[in-house]
Amino acid sequence: MGTQLIFTVGTNPLPIWVAWYHLKNILAEPINVRLVHTQGTQDETNRLRKYCHGSNFLNPIQTSPGAPGEVRRDVEVVLQGLNGNTNLHVHYTGGTKVMSVETVAGLEYGLSEDINLSTSYLDPRGNSGPTIVDSYGDTLVPDTRVGIPADLGHVALLNGFTLAPFTHRYWDKNHGGYVTEQCPAPARLDNDQEAAGRDVLGRMSDGVRRGIPWIDFEYATYVALKEALERIATSNATRSNYTIFHSVNVRRTGANQTDPHFELDVVAVLGYQILVISCTLETGNALIKTKGMEVILRARQLGGDEAQAIVLCGGNPNITRRVEKELHDEVGSAGTPLQVWGTDKWHNLSDNFYNYLRNDLHWM
Repeated sequence: MGTQLIFTVGTNPLPIWVAWYHLKNILAEPINVRLVHTQGTQDETNRLRKYCHGSNFLNPIQTSPGAPGEVRRDVEVVLQGLNGNTNLHVHYTGGTKVMSVETVAGLEYGLSEDINLSTSYLDPRGNSGPTIVDSYGDTLVPDTRVGIPADLGHVALLNGFTLAPFTHRYWDKNHGGYVTEQCPAPARLDNDQEAAGRDVLGRMSDGVRRGIPWIDFEYATYVALKEALERIATSNATRSNYTIFHSVNVRRTGANQTDPHFELDVVAVLGYQILVISCTLETGNALIKTKGMEVILRARQLGGDEAQAIVLCGGNPNITRRVEKELHDEVGSAGTPLQVWGTDKWHNLSDNFYNYLRNDLHWM
């Protein structure tokens, strides 16, 4: 008895890919995959068809994002030719609420008694991390990050972005023309860079706030986060699927050399979940807030809705608490996808990352 696995597709394809990665190993085989999408999510549908390697895809269904009757009529094609040897499973994390509700309702209405219909959803705020649960509230996958190879390039491509290396050309009025620069691939620190980072970590723990080079501050952040991740992986082998980079350059897939790109200071990948650290020695409210707005936007562009971000800055705790509250009000997200850390976190920075990973991200 096989399964027709149906996904409703929205503007964030990453959790759909994650659900496919796990469900294909849980549901009855053989599995045929069908995507329900709108005209506005055709690109996301195409990327899923490309990166769900080895799947047998049935013809996708294009429907309306907000017309219930139209969605019900469009999904009727699923019922054609079904027999008692087929299960239907609808995963409705993606797409609009109308798409999710009416896809399930439309199939239930026309389904014969010998066909089993089940549903699931990826809950990004589970008590032990992101989980996949079914319609009865039972957990199908306790933590969807476990077992997924940490591949930053793959996450970026799913979300429509490409990592360096690439060439960037920009106009420089001082040169009176275009300047070409080579943006390197995401970097792992070498021994000398890590040594410089450890030296700065020691100075930070001793309360030194001046005279720290900005690049060594980034190295220190990388080293502290790396130490925390290694410490967790040592006690739990299922948390060894992570990677960490410094200086990650990103641009839209298919962009021209003169199109803008952005750079992220420190990026960790926990299975597939992205954590971005923006490092600045600035102490003022406005500049720190600007960094926060930028990093949460870029983190979500690269890693989707489950991406997390931290601004590590030179502000005192009073400033960082106020800025963090203002950013939460303006970002308007459930939970705390963005935190602002000041000089009170500099002491034992690795321990602070360790506690954050365990308590906030449930990476333990």
